[in-house]
Amino acid sequence: MEYMEDIYHYISLAGVSPSNIRVFANRISNGDIQTPLSYEDFLADEDLAEVAKMLKMETDKFWTLVIFLDDYVRDICFNGVNIAKGGNTMMWAMIDRGRKIVEGQQTAPMKVDADLTFRLQGRNYKISDPDSLSVLLYWIHKGMLQMDSSHPIWELNWLIDDYERHEQEQRESTSVAIWYFATLMKDFFANNPDFKGRAPKGSGISLNKLLLISRLLYRLGLSQNDNFLYSDDTLKGFLRQYRDHELPERGKFYVRVDPTPYLY
Repeated sequence: MEYMEDIYHYISLAGVSPSNIRVFANRISNGDIQTPLSYEDFLADEDLAEVAKMLKMETDKFWTLVIFLDDYVRDICFNGVNIAKGGNTMMWAMIDRGRKIVEGQQTAPMKVDADLTFRLQGRNYKISDPDSLSVLLYWIHKGMLQMDSSHPIWELNWLIDDYERHEQEQRESTSVAIWYFATLMKDFFANNPDFKGRAPKGSGISLNKLLLISRLLYRLGLSQNDNFLYSDDTLKGFLRQYRDHELPERGKFYVRVDPTPYLY
């Protein structure tokens, strides 16, 4: 666990909530992580270990970060789960929005997939505008607060008192996992510009960080395309294709949190 604390900084730079570090530490100590890239294999691969050294990174900490991100990404993408909350969450949000509108406060744009249909004097009317629905819900809620709980209309409280939660699976493709891992690694390097260096002339070693990420993806088995070893062009295509992709909220072990990385 103490060693995990030592790489807290590396994990935070990758944009992943360090609260997941305890999960990783427990999985490591229990032998639950079977990585295709052992530390010995990492050190033996000049395209990985030598590049890490030349970029002024501690190889053991960087390798641990790589294994953590691999485990984290696989869990979020391949064991993905979203928690579908009951209707009360959106209902209360709309009631509060309606209050702000009535009180003349500024409100951010709101897109709601909801509508209300009612019949008046033999004609059907439909309201689907979020602001109108929000104001209507606010006035209904305000009126109900003034009624005695024995009033029949009080039974409508179920509309805003639905606390059911439903888990919905969201399994992603390997392509999405490649994009997510690469994105987190890019964040790691972007948040620590001090990781830079210069390769000796004639060494043939490239310090291209995106190429390093591409090679890691191949060595970790997330890609079986050997083009990842020689060029970052293929990876660039994944980064463009999935840049706006919505990921699951959590996996089986980790919770996806996208905070602003904590910089030391």
